[in-house]
Amino acid sequence: AMIFMDTMIPYVYMVCPHFIPLIATRMVSLSLQYGLVRESASGLNIYSYSILCLLQDIDGGCRWLRTTRLILGRFNASEMYPKIRLLQCSFLTCWKEPFQSLTDSISQCHQQALRVGDIEYAVFSSHMHCQVMMLSGSHLAVANKLCDVLSKEMIRLNQVQSLLEHSSIHNMVLQLAGGDDTAFDFPEISFKSEDEVLDEAESSGKIVIANSIYTNRVMRAFFFRNYNYAKDMTKKYAALE
Repeated sequence: AMIFMDTMIPYVYMVCPHFIPLIATRMVSLSLQYGLVRESASGLNIYSYSILCLLQDIDGGCRWLRTTRLILGRFNASEMYPKIRLLQCSFLTCWKEPFQSLTDSISQCHQQALRVGDIEYAVFSSHMHCQVMMLSGSHLAVANKLCDVLSKEMIRLNQVQSLLEHSSIHNMVLQLAGGDDTAFDFPEISFKSEDEVLDEAESSGKIVIANSIYTNRVMRAFFFRNYNYAKDMTKKYAALE
């Protein structure tokens, strides 16, 4: 049961993110009832994120980070470390530490995930690295080059769904740099604009991709001081919840 729930987490997150706290709570409950297994670290990790998001308790969410790492060490689950560490850096410790201090850790997660054969999280770690670089004030030309390299890698690894979400970040980098909207200019995908991706995400129930696009549009609107547009995008984001 623990292996099944751990495997299902990323897929449930894509279409029904509201169910993630229920899965995490169940995994923690089973661990307390029957004892720890290697997947207990993943459940506790998501449980920590749920505490932060639902209760807005940053300290409470981060309190379990050390316990998660101890569980990984106890079961010598080195192949799970990149996934666990990436989620911690991207969604938990970023509330405690500046973005600039997380770029190296997230980049290391990419290399570690590749070494253990975890292609999905290797790609996701690179996507988060691009996002953190942009938000931490890195030069836009450097961020654009990194986004472009990652887009090509996602196509090579057939990670099309990840590419759609990543292209929204790349699109924001291009717009901030004053360039053209070429983030979706790939013959391997059928979508040629962010609007097309958003329409498909909303119609097919891919809430996370739609949320990501609306979030990026809110940030872009603030960067360009278009506050009315930011307000409209915030309302559309809230309508998905």
